[in-house]
Amino acid sequence: MPKHKTVTSSQGGRPEITLTDDDLAMLERASGFMNAKQCAALLGIHENTMTKLRRRDERINMIFKKNTAQKNLAVAEAMFVNATTKMNPISQIFWMKAHSNWVEAVHEYEQPIINISYSEATEREARPHIEHDVSGSDD
Repeated sequence: MPKHKTVTSSQGGRPEITLTDDDLAMLERASGFMNAKQCAALLGIHENTMTKLRRRDERINMIFKKNTAQKNLAVAEAMFVNATTKMNPISQIFWMKAHSNWVEAVHEYEQPIINISYSEATEREARPHIEHDVSGSDD
């Protein structure tokens, strides 16, 4: 759990939060898999506090950047192996779309032609008119 530094100012205010070595180790384990909001929840602090810590302490910010980059590199390497060595077509297509601006051809389907013709209606008998009792009485 993060520690609060003691307030030394005579003006008071909220105590400054610092991360312990255990907190930093947990942050290193989690930061490549979780976003800052999730890491803050894991450490028991608010996400705004995590943002302030990242701005104030470059070491914490670098933990996020480094671990995210390492995890992305591991996935990219696995994707490349799947695409080249294991000949996985889904990986190959994804790789080409993501790294080579490759776009699959869009098929143009024929639109059906609909012909509508109008003709005058033939004469028909009028419907018989049925009168309804609107008075509401059942007698």
